[in-house]
Amino acid sequence: MIETHEGRKIVVGVHSIHDINLNALDNAIQLFEEGEENNEDAKPVQELFGNWEKGDDGIYNCPETSKFSAIYNCCLATVQVIHSNYAVRCKRCSPCYPNQGDVDVDGDEYIAYILPPEHILMHWILENGHRVIKLEGGKE
Repeated sequence: MIETHEGRKIVVGVHSIHDINLNALDNAIQLFEEGEENNEDAKPVQELFGNWEKGDDGIYNCPETSKFSAIYNCCLATVQVIHSNYAVRCKRCSPCYPNQGDVDVDGDEYIAYILPPEHILMHWILENGHRVIKLEGGKE
């Protein structure tokens, strides 16, 4: 089901890692490059936070009822928010993240998911809190 707000599709939002309270994010599912899963010196390439379900095919999916689901891209220092009960109006991301919203930049191109406020650092909330949209149960 495609989620909307005021008739507009809500897209994946991209946070800079510098705006996130990583200590508040726990229970990460760490994903490694193929063949590195059992190497104790390997560093994860991505971490999944929030609510995820692993399908029979081994692929992780975001349940529609989740409070939030996000991907921490370790090498790129970004967090992609796939689903949340919160969103903001923002500008489009760079070509690195096609059809996703740059939640750090005010604009009206997109409405994009953000992490719940308790996972975002106070400086971001103070600067951008006026743009935050609380979605009713994640659905409209």
